[in-house]
Amino acid sequence: MNTYVGLTDSEAEYLSELMTTVESDGSECDEELEDIDYDTSDSEYEDGVPGSSKRRKAKDSNIPHFSWRSDNEFVPQYHAYDSTNPGFRLLSDLEDENNFLQYFQCYFTEELVQEIATETNRYFEFVTQNTNKSKYSRLNHWRGTNTEEIFLFLGMTMLIAKNKKLKISECWSRGCLLQTPIFQKVMSRDSDIIIENKISSFMPFENLCIDESLLLYKGRLSFKQYIRSKRHRFGVKFFVLTDVETDYVLDFIIYTGAITDLEEVDKSLGISGAIVYTLMKPCLEKDHNIFPDNWYTSPTLAKYLHEHKTNLCGTVRNNRKGMPKLEKKLKQGEVITQHTDKIMALKWRDRRDVYMLTTLHTNKIVDTGKKNRQGEAIKKPECVKCYNQNMGSVDKIDMLLSSVECIRKTIKWYKKIFFHLLDLAVTNSYAMYNVKTGNRISLADFQLELIRQIIEKIFKDERPRKPGRPSGDVPIRLVGRHFPKLIPAVPGGKQNSQRICHVCKHTELGPKRRKDTSSEKVKCQEFIGNMPSTKKMIFLDPDVAFNFDNRAKYTDVPMAPFGGVCKICFQA
Repeated sequence: MNTYVGLTDSEAEYLSELMTTVESDGSECDEELEDIDYDTSDSEYEDGVPGSSKRRKAKDSNIPHFSWRSDNEFVPQYHAYDSTNPGFRLLSDLEDENNFLQYFQCYFTEELVQEIATETNRYFEFVTQNTNKSKYSRLNHWRGTNTEEIFLFLGMTMLIAKNKKLKISECWSRGCLLQTPIFQKVMSRDSDIIIENKISSFMPFENLCIDESLLLYKGRLSFKQYIRSKRHRFGVKFFVLTDVETDYVLDFIIYTGAITDLEEVDKSLGISGAIVYTLMKPCLEKDHNIFPDNWYTSPTLAKYLHEHKTNLCGTVRNNRKGMPKLEKKLKQGEVITQHTDKIMALKWRDRRDVYMLTTLHTNKIVDTGKKNRQGEAIKKPECVKCYNQNMGSVDKIDMLLSSVECIRKTIKWYKKIFFHLLDLAVTNSYAMYNVKTGNRISLADFQLELIRQIIEKIFKDERPRKPGRPSGDVPIRLVGRHFPKLIPAVPGGKQNSQRICHVCKHTELGPKRRKDTSSEKVKCQEFIGNMPSTKKMIFLDPDVAFNFDNRAKYTDVPMAPFGGVCKICFQA
């Protein structure tokens, strides 16, 4: 029975198996990817197949020996960071610092977009050769894509995020309640529906952060993850390395179960350590400070990073292999520490026990600059304060993207990842812009200006216009200048004057015939009969005037655009 409200049966079954495993094995803690403390960590994994409780334990022989001391004389052997070189090396090459498209093209380069266009055309050829298309298929209108159209597609995809619709096709609606003219003007609906860099020149600043991010996905997927503390709960897991100073995404790893692509590293680090090493490999030996959470942190990892000129400060589980015994019960605010020559382990009592591991702080208690309800200054260990200041970069990026992300609903998980990468390219471009100019505009404003620059550079309105609504608020054809009126009486003649109907005389839909009429057009004085001759002459807006099911069948001369042009005199 599904006891989880709001979840499908498959999700509820998966969640039930997860929680059963937690209840039976939650007290264990290993170095492997499958070990998660469900009460204290965001990372929640099972073995390669969801629901399995099988665990692989690192051999104790691989764990280095640590000699911990209880005195308070720890002096960190801190690797000092050279702050003269961080930043973007390509920024000096940018011609215009306010050209947002230049920043974006550092990631979606011409070469990358050309590759996307090439593979899209190849996929179309594959589909057409292996699929029986109906005569109404959108594929019949396909003409092949190119770099310019892919850039427009990316711009339109980002713009859709700012014009929320229930369905993608609603962006091309002609209804007055849903119409968004820019989509019709720049790209056809079928083109958009069918189409669907890392940069090595950035020197990170001193502080780096490693954390998890979850991309919402509830479809069937072998490596789909459940994290109850995340907003989306179900989805594709990303391990993300960010620069704290700029919120720049340096690298990420997509968790794909047992086949997750990781660098080979000392087995004593376990899988969590291998993830840190894979993300940090280009940044080792450069005196950075890394801030991981308690799923990654261990004495073995701290020792390894210190040997590679990288400082570490992070929360840690008290039952990690190699951790000292910090069993003394503490009152709120009290601290005890133990240390080796290079690593300090700290236990601090707040509302609960907090365990920290650091290679760059002492056990000093510092003022946080905040006060409690009684007006007393709040004090914390120096390492706790520093950790709190540097650990939220990934969550901040997720928060920024939540309002501007261009991810669409789709059953294809790889499409979701592509659009998520597009979002990350925008956030990295935004970080570059902030470093270059020092201007702190919002990400939403940056994205909107980027969309505008993409459209202005790529889009040239040279396509033949199809009959459609004019862009003006008041269609010129409806102002009455070509509507029929009675022929004025001739002085001294008949009171009801009549003339030959122009439409009946020149029609090609039937036999030409003479027919007298008492009506003429307001502007051009061509004489026209009553209905249905009037139907043949004037293009009427279906929402305003007559309800024509098929306007084209009434035309008897070459069709003029729906731009307010008279069918007879071809004037506005």
